[in-house]
Amino acid sequence: QDNGKSLTSDDKFNKIDKRVDDLSKSMLEIKLMLNKFMSPHTSPSVSVVEVPKPISSPKTPPSRSKPSYAEAAKPTPACSPPVLQVDLSPQASVSSLSNPTSTPPKSNSSEILLVVPSSNESKTAENAQKVKRVLENKLKDTQIEFIRTNPKSMKIVIGFKTKALRDAGKDKIDSAKILDAFHYHTKSGSKMLPKIYLSNVSEDILGEVDESLEGVERRNTEKAVIISKILDKNPGVVELKSAGHTLDVVYINRNESSKTISIGLKVSPAIRETILEKQGGNLYLGNTRYQVKDRYHVKS
Repeated sequence: QDNGKSLTSDDKFNKIDKRVDDLSKSMLEIKLMLNKFMSPHTSPSVSVVEVPKPISSPKTPPSRSKPSYAEAAKPTPACSPPVLQVDLSPQASVSSLSNPTSTPPKSNSSEILLVVPSSNESKTAENAQKVKRVLENKLKDTQIEFIRTNPKSMKIVIGFKTKALRDAGKDKIDSAKILDAFHYHTKSGSKMLPKIYLSNVSEDILGEVDESLEGVERRNTEKAVIISKILDKNPGVVELKSAGHTLDVVYINRNESSKTISIGLKVSPAIRETILEKQGGNLYLGNTRYQVKDRYHVKS
């Protein structure tokens, strides 16, 4: 009954129909809220694509009939979230594009001018310091790479970028006769080549050296054996050595307790770069890989 009045069957179906419409609207609102809540928050680096549902051919809407009480009570199925496909393919790094790996600069050699003592009496630290100051003052308007004193020989070494600069500096010093009072004189030196060394090398690599050899002959033989061992397993060095690049042994120091040796090498800038850069600072001798490092102030 409705307000004390009896309802006909049509009235009852109309009321049920209205409630079904209201329920459908409520479910539609819930669907919209769920879709809004479940929409992904994507970052610029991840692309999200919503796969569209297949379009079905249009159908003629069925004629509406009055639902039964059981059909009206059936819940509307919950909406399915959109299907997402996430593109995780690798992207090129911006830093790798804007900052490409740069090639290390090659080592430069210098044209050397030596200022050496003329006698043992003039070979003192005090005298060498005075000569160095005089040279620095005389060459103050000349481009020089460096000027330094060897603390053992008391020689003063001056580096120039080019042979022309070295010759001009030598002429400037010699013409002023500023070295006579200190008993020093100038001497053009060869290019200062890089020095490298490797340590803890097994004495076994010198096993083929004749034990009967002594003195200079033995040292020269050992140096020749070491050069041969280097060329055996370092093809990059072989190519440069064959082209005339410098590869010399400047010293061999022995450690009797550990039965190892340290080796000093004078090399061309290209050989140094090959060993320290291209070969990762490694040199192969015999059946062992040794770490190679730069060495400075090696007496050659």
